[in-house]
Amino acid sequence: MITGQNKARSDFLSGAGEMGARIRACDWSRTPLGPAEQWPPELKTSVSLMLASPHPMWIGSGPEMTLLYNDACLPVLGAAALAKPAAEAWAGIWDVCGPPAGKVLDSGEAATLDGVRLLLDRGAYQEEAFYSFSYSPIRGDSGQVCGLLCLATDVTPKLVNARRLATLSELASRCLAEKTVAGACAAAAQALRNNAGEVPFALLYLAGAEGREARLVQAAGDFAPDFAPVSQVSLEEDSPPWPLAAVYRSAQRRIVDASGMEGLPRGAAGQPVREAVVLPVISGGGRPPCGVLVAGVNPGRPLDADHLAFFDLLAAQVGAAVHSARAGEQEQCRAAPEAGPPQSPSLGAEGVSKHQQPERASLLLGAIVDSSHDAIISKDLNGVVTSWNKSAERLFGYTAEEAIGRTVMTLLIPADRHDEEREILERLRRGERVDHFETVRRHKDGRLLDVSVAASPIKDARVNIIGASNITRDISDRKHAETAIRDLNARLTSELAAMTRMQQLSTRLVAAGDFVRLLEDILDAAAAITGADMGYIQLDEGGLLRIACSRGFGREFLEVFEAVRPAQTASGAALQRRERVIVEDVASSTMFDGALRDALLAAGARALQSTPLITRSGETLGVFSTHYRVAQGPGEREQRLLDLLARQAADLIERRRAEIALLESERKFRQLADAMPQIVWTADAAGRPDYFNQRWYQFTGLEPGRFDRQTWEGILHPEDFQAAARLWAESVEKGEPFRAQTRLWDRAERRWRWFISRALPVRGAQGGVVKWFGTSTDIDEQKRVEAELRRANQDLEQFAYSVSHDLQEPLRSIKIYGELLSRRYGGRLDGQALEFLEYLRTGASRMEMLLRDLLAYTQVTRLDPPEEPADTLESLQASLANLSGAIAESGARVTHDPLPPLRLHATHLRQLFQNLIGNAIKYRHRDRPPRIHISAAREAGAWIVSVQDNGIGLPPEYKEHIFGLFKRLHCGDEYSGTGIGLAICQRIVERYHGRIWVESEAGTGSVFRFSIPL
Repeated sequence: MITGQNKARSDFLSGAGEMGARIRACDWSRTPLGPAEQWPPELKTSVSLMLASPHPMWIGSGPEMTLLYNDACLPVLGAAALAKPAAEAWAGIWDVCGPPAGKVLDSGEAATLDGVRLLLDRGAYQEEAFYSFSYSPIRGDSGQVCGLLCLATDVTPKLVNARRLATLSELASRCLAEKTVAGACAAAAQALRNNAGEVPFALLYLAGAEGREARLVQAAGDFAPDFAPVSQVSLEEDSPPWPLAAVYRSAQRRIVDASGMEGLPRGAAGQPVREAVVLPVISGGGRPPCGVLVAGVNPGRPLDADHLAFFDLLAAQVGAAVHSARAGEQEQCRAAPEAGPPQSPSLGAEGVSKHQQPERASLLLGAIVDSSHDAIISKDLNGVVTSWNKSAERLFGYTAEEAIGRTVMTLLIPADRHDEEREILERLRRGERVDHFETVRRHKDGRLLDVSVAASPIKDARVNIIGASNITRDISDRKHAETAIRDLNARLTSELAAMTRMQQLSTRLVAAGDFVRLLEDILDAAAAITGADMGYIQLDEGGLLRIACSRGFGREFLEVFEAVRPAQTASGAALQRRERVIVEDVASSTMFDGALRDALLAAGARALQSTPLITRSGETLGVFSTHYRVAQGPGEREQRLLDLLARQAADLIERRRAEIALLESERKFRQLADAMPQIVWTADAAGRPDYFNQRWYQFTGLEPGRFDRQTWEGILHPEDFQAAARLWAESVEKGEPFRAQTRLWDRAERRWRWFISRALPVRGAQGGVVKWFGTSTDIDEQKRVEAELRRANQDLEQFAYSVSHDLQEPLRSIKIYGELLSRRYGGRLDGQALEFLEYLRTGASRMEMLLRDLLAYTQVTRLDPPEEPADTLESLQASLANLSGAIAESGARVTHDPLPPLRLHATHLRQLFQNLIGNAIKYRHRDRPPRIHISAAREAGAWIVSVQDNGIGLPPEYKEHIFGLFKRLHCGDEYSGTGIGLAICQRIVERYHGRIWVESEAGTGSVFRFSIPL
């Protein structure tokens, strides 16, 4: 089930970039589209083509237009929009984009939408962008519209540049009409207010006559009421927040961080302005600046080189307007001296001299024309070029020197469109405007360009028409995109028909069981999709190619080709080379001998192709050949579809062989399982048992094929059923091995028997669990032995405990009376009697120590598992307190690193430290005082605690010997002890599933280490 699902998805999503991976990983069953493997073929094909496109594209499928899109659309939509309704994903612009999209679904007609404003999330800000959408319908196999495909084109540079040009144009036209400095400044401010989307705010400062100070003459923008810009500033020293003096003195612009300033107007989408540009207002001619302009930067656009160039041009136009107005005021004063000087620098005479007006207009209009991204061409009424801007040079390849003086018709217009130019000139002579229309123009190198042209008449001061202005915009990219969409739609239509047939074939391959009939269906599909007239499928059987099925051939032909050697045919060559072989003309091909060539031509097979059938694992099974009645070769599309058909045929043949092999494997498995003494069982991926061997039926007496829950409840012990069911459900959910001990009812002995059941998941090629294989082993005898051992061990512990307590009393009596005898009658005894008395006392003391250690050894396992980890440092300090006398007597020094809590009882931890540190003191070197260090390190899921000393050490061959019960390497006269201390340590550590060991060399000291699992 899982393998089939992944296969269906990989057919149209393999190798499709990031969005292909995201579409594969998405749970489409939760959306109106349903599981991806159940999508209609037209949607699968559309998605496949979309994901392969480098252009931003998205698909809205179904009534909610559920969204799918490619990698190129990620910068616009992000990753979170996948599988959402289009109205939700495009919520901010759906009121604009939704109606045309709905019209496409309703009418099936394509639609376009130009210049839609988007705000793209860039983390720190919302970027303002503009896109054009071209919608095309996606049709199902019955012709109904089931979705739409949208090509999104980024037109941001074009529209932003047009908006900036409009700002500059309005600024120029307003300033040209003003005759005073005050009027020019006010007009400039109004133009900027009208274009607040590009310039959120502006402050214009004009310098005084001596250039020492400047005053604020205009402010544009919606400032907060509490924001009060400084009206009079020094130009000799900067004062915050704007570096006006530095910009004025250096005549160089500066960029200012405005993100922390309060009260400034907001920009695109209500975002706060992050930057401002402070620019010198220069009028040209090497003159010093006449002021400083502070302009806010649109926060929705990056401040790149083009953006800065726009601000430079803005300041230059303001400078030219101020200079021209001042010159006009001065000229007016000279023409009327009796009026006296103007009252202020900004309020002068209203006239401008005739020789200065053209200069002023030329400065401003020239700047506008050269900044335009469109080709702006002026011509007279005969079509002769009189001006040619930089964009015209870039678009058409001619320099201004080459173009001016020549007619537009001979320069740019193809011969078949000359009438178009004549009609335009005639309309211009009548004073009519020619609105934007799409046409073709010729480049200098002969290429034809798709353009949009608008023309306006030019009038002189007397309103006479003296020429025309042409604005030409390159629309090649849009035309190419529209052509690509048309080609894509045509390709989609063809592909959908082919994929529908392929999908129908896939459905039959899954549902049907007639192997030969399925192969014949593949041949029929090849004829319908690729235009083949005949065909056959050959299988490799022992070095011979045998025909498994055929279409369109007569019996005589099949008898010739029914079983041939691979070296004799094109299909044999394809098999050996493992690649397609195409013969475009059988008559002239040298691949066949005379008899085979004659047989092919007699059957009407003039051309052919042979594609090897290769499994996904790389095994070659046979060859898939199609034949054509005319000399030709299959095209790229046909070859791609033939590859898909060949893959389906290979899958079908491989599946057939796998089914045969599986039947044989199952037969052998059941034969082996029935011979085993264990209960053997299997379950499906969901954990439902589907097979038991004969041992199960013999043990339970159940009839074969019964696996229901009620049956299990009668076989499993009631106390074990719920726990076993819970463990099994957890294993199935997590795909982890199962293990449980349960009691099953033995119908023969009529009693409960213990079994241990284990099951391992069997995983498919995609990693998912496809089967469970389990066994149940009878451990009833083992359980009884374990119970008897536990009882024996408890009896032994009780015995040792009783013996150690019972022997304590006579030993204490021996010690007490021995001491009394020594004190009262020691003076009456000779030396040998005193020696015997000391032996008696020493033996009793050693026997008492032995019994005490033996009691400690037997009690190690009596405590329940600890609820909380022990405080290691606290246990160490308690052990050192108990050993304080020995430490003081030996002069030992004990140090330690930071120690972690350990998961064992504090009593056991104190015993470990006391025995190991006590041994280190006991077996110290005669020539140096004991130095003992305790440390801990985490390794492989456990804490490793080390107790290192500088004592006498031990030879390597005794490293294991010393942990045995009553094992000692030294006699009691040299080193006292019972030989039980290290055995107690080992028993404690093993009680917590750890281990203890020693690393040592004779004479250099020892390191005892023990591990406690986390």
